[in-house]
Amino acid sequence: LSGDVDVTTLTIGNTVANVAINGDGSTVTNDIDFANDGTLQLGDATGDTLTFNGGLDTSGVGSTVTLNGTINASDDAITLGADTLGSNTTVDTNAASTNTADLNIGAVTGGSNTLTLSTENNIANADITASGAISGVTTLTISNAGGTATLSGDVDVTTLAVGNTVANLAFTGNGSTVTNDIDFANDGTLTLGASGGTQTYNGGLDTSGVGSTVTLNGTIATSNDAVTFGAVTLGSATTIDTNASNTTGDIAIGAVTGGSNNLTLTTGDNVANSDITASGAISGLGNLTLADVGGTATFSANVAAAALSADSTVANLVFTGASNTFSAASTLANDGTLQFGDATGDSFTFNGGLTTSDVGGTVTLNTSISTSNDALVFGAITLGNNITLDTNATNTTGDLTIGAVTGGSNTLTLTTENNIANADITASGNISGVTTLTLTSVGGTATFAGDVDVTTLAVGNTVANVAINGDGSTVTNDIDFANDGTLQLGDASGDTLTFNGGLDTSDVGGTVTL
Repeated sequence: LSGDVDVTTLTIGNTVANVAINGDGSTVTNDIDFANDGTLQLGDATGDTLTFNGGLDTSGVGSTVTLNGTINASDDAITLGADTLGSNTTVDTNAASTNTADLNIGAVTGGSNTLTLSTENNIANADITASGAISGVTTLTISNAGGTATLSGDVDVTTLAVGNTVANLAFTGNGSTVTNDIDFANDGTLTLGASGGTQTYNGGLDTSGVGSTVTLNGTIATSNDAVTFGAVTLGSATTIDTNASNTTGDIAIGAVTGGSNNLTLTTGDNVANSDITASGAISGLGNLTLADVGGTATFSANVAAAALSADSTVANLVFTGASNTFSAASTLANDGTLQFGDATGDSFTFNGGLTTSDVGGTVTLNTSISTSNDALVFGAITLGNNITLDTNATNTTGDLTIGAVTGGSNTLTLTTENNIANADITASGNISGVTTLTLTSVGGTATFAGDVDVTTLAVGNTVANVAINGDGSTVTNDIDFANDGTLQLGDASGDTLTFNGGLDTSDVGGTVTL
């Protein structure tokens, strides 16, 4: 049918083989269910327009369905099975009321043509459902969708466009690849990915313009392209990976609502300045894993997660949120620098313990760090502010281990807990530049094996045993030891300890060994 076909009712049953309705301007009034057992072609040129005022259904066609031009309805549902595009194609239901003019489409073979899918802007529940794989489409445009547009198949397109006349988008197809730099701007919700799946945005992506909740699932990857998220919610375990090969592959993310799911962030190992910037609060997270970060990962707001981990493929880490809590054992072994806090009032609680002894660069503490009866294990540290380290021990698991300390003219307070036997402090390195070193509430033994040079040393009667063994140690104040256990000063005949303000051990509760 090559001319303009305008009929009230069109009927095509399964005794018909092939059908081609090519007339520009054709209009069919009835709800037409094509059922021919051969091929179906609707339109034969980009400029053609065919209108099905009662809607249409091609899912019963026996062979290939080819679309060209614009396929319209007038507030009527359109259901398409698998389709091949013969030219640039628009499918539009022109929805005017709720729930009547949905658009359903199966697999699409694009033939290097564009595809635009539309219901109507601000018509609630006027949905688009694309259930099949979409391939070979140059530009896929979701336009004027008042309900939810769901793309659940593997969508591989050169350009994806989603503007602010689209309400909700669920782009969940595993294996989907988008080539352009896509800036999602729909004014409703956005869901990307599926649990265990992978989507790749080879030009990068930006969801900061989305109007409502953005939910992430699976792996969201780029190929050395920037990723910018506003606030996100995790719908399942999520990995964000830019596969950076230079400085363009950064990650920026806002607030994260974790839903007890794990989050892995990665740019590229040994790629300098491929950074991660997390500017919003992170809450309800499972494990937070940093891997292959060549630049600096900065978390400037509060972080609440289970375990925190970073291995030697991560360069620099900065955590500066005011209140941070980790509920599982956390180990940091990044090969660059590590900073906790940027103000004395910040707090970090590692309820499963913390180990930083394998960090490759300077570890700077600007605030107090505590646990709930869990071990703290530090290598060398630098103090950026007055610091307290406290394990809140209730048994022998809450030990505190520390390496060398560069004080920067700040105070350092070390504590496990009073009357908790064998809740020990072990300081293996030299301690210098500390104004006041205070031991408080130590139920086990506090051992200082390195050269301890401090202005003021304070040891009260809530401390059990103390051993200061570092040759060359110097204390400036008049120190009155009052611990209620043993005291050892030096551990070899060649050791020298100097107390420039004087020394009094008469209040020590146990044996004093010199």
